[in-house]
Amino acid sequence: MWFSEQLDQRFGIRAPVPRLILGDVDIAYQDERAFESIELRTTPANWQRGPVDEVPADSPPAWITFEVHYDQNGIFCEDVPVAIRWDAVDERLALVFAPGQARHWCRPADNIAMGTSEDGSLAEVRLSAVEIRLPPDP
Repeated sequence: MWFSEQLDQRFGIRAPVPRLILGDVDIAYQDERAFESIELRTTPANWQRGPVDEVPADSPPAWITFEVHYDQNGIFCEDVPVAIRWDAVDERLALVFAPGQARHWCRPADNIAMGTSEDGSLAEVRLSAVEIRLPPDP
């Protein structure tokens, strides 16, 4: 074991989790089965408010892998436009990555659905049972 690994183990420092940064969305995950976090780098005032449909009920459970080239820190970054839609009534949040349109849906977790475009690219992420308190419309 390398000395740096011994120090990490001694002080409880774990290896960084892979991160996928797409525009204003930062997705960190432990592996194909467990998301670490989803961070939105935008203010709720910039989100679109309105209905977000439920994904098809027959969307299968799935493990997710991202086929991208990570840098030496385990980060992949691409500046893509992202539209964030918030449905306060049904407590759903949609992260829509342009220009793709979600055609195929799967569920990596009970409250997370991911849609891919025809070419297999990530087109949309939908989160359900999300409580967010936004300021009222001006």
